[in-house]
Amino acid sequence: MVILYGMRPTPFVLETLSHFVRGGDGPPPGITRHVDPSFETSLAALCVEHGITPIIYRSLQRLALPPEISRLTLARLEKHAAHVETDSGAKLRLLKRASIRLAESGIASLALGDALTASLYPDPAQKAVRALELLVDEGDIKAAITSLEEIGFAFAGTHPVLAAGGSPHEVALFHACFAPLVLTHTSGEQLRLCTRCFDIGLPEQRERSWDRATFASIGGEDIPAISWEDQLIRSMIAYGATGLWRLGDAVDAGLILKRFERRLDLGYVMGRARVRKVYGAVYVALAYAGDLMHLGRVLDGFDQPPVTTRSFFRWWWKMGTLDYITAVPRRTGRFAYGLIACGGPLSKMRWAYAHVMPKRAWIEAKFGAGALPWRWLKFLLVERESVAVPRPRMPETADERARSDDLWWRS
Repeated sequence: MVILYGMRPTPFVLETLSHFVRGGDGPPPGITRHVDPSFETSLAALCVEHGITPIIYRSLQRLALPPEISRLTLARLEKHAAHVETDSGAKLRLLKRASIRLAESGIASLALGDALTASLYPDPAQKAVRALELLVDEGDIKAAITSLEEIGFAFAGTHPVLAAGGSPHEVALFHACFAPLVLTHTSGEQLRLCTRCFDIGLPEQRERSWDRATFASIGGEDIPAISWEDQLIRSMIAYGATGLWRLGDAVDAGLILKRFERRLDLGYVMGRARVRKVYGAVYVALAYAGDLMHLGRVLDGFDQPPVTTRSFFRWWWKMGTLDYITAVPRRTGRFAYGLIACGGPLSKMRWAYAHVMPKRAWIEAKFGAGALPWRWLKFLLVERESVAVPRPRMPETADERARSDDLWWRS
């Protein structure tokens, strides 16, 4: 396939990702000519920010004729693709080790997120793994932390809910509305322990993902994981929380739909999303991801939400243009997504109240008693700082930094 590109590399990137998801037998899209000198810089930056460099670079390698881009840009793409693959491979092996360690300690856990969707890629290391996540029961958190400390993980700081003797539901509420529980390994990698599959909206009293657990090959070994139906919902929530910006989430959804097209329990997907009060947002995000990946009738079997719901989300996400798919991150935010996308007025009020009115016992467990207004404000600010998903690590050694002074991802 030969394509003539003008000002922006977005059409080429989307065609390449669609070819990757659909597993096309023919040649991947090629670049014949581009008229803007900033095309190559934009292409490189777009690949880095969206975590798709290995897919794009390997696609360019498969072309019969060399692509019409400079050897310098190709070398830069190759360098970053190699870095992503090395970094992701190390993360996947670490997650496998953590999962096995918890199992040896008698603690159930399920893989989810980037590490799970990586198992759908021809080479799992092609997936840019941004964060390592394991689902554990809230009653096992203390034991899980102790077990993981034996293999080099450490939990820095206090845990307000556990210190205050909170109930399992309070633990889930705290992590949904405030800070994820993050452990740091001696290698510098971070592992998040989740107590609920979805962080959007108020937590369920009982996590249903355990009932549909499956296995996935992660780090070269089959380990327990959440179901692909749950991961599909999770990927679309993450996609919506970035304002339908991050292409990696669209690729993940496309791979799930393509691989398990006839085996997905659509009734469960619709029912679980409705229980979480996010069905309208998930439906629109899934439809858009399917369009980007050229998957055709991706929504066959799904019930259409009301036209007013669909129109609202299309307006909110400014759909109908590709101008927002740039190298500049776009984020709706977890709080805003939960407030706008989840449930009716009462659910929204409860979600907002849970965020701005933390329990006094939580605040005192973290900072001690006294001066509640000041402690309350400090608690909100301090806990919010730890919510952001960490960016992919860049080269850390002195030798890597010396050889990377001109790296375009730092520009």
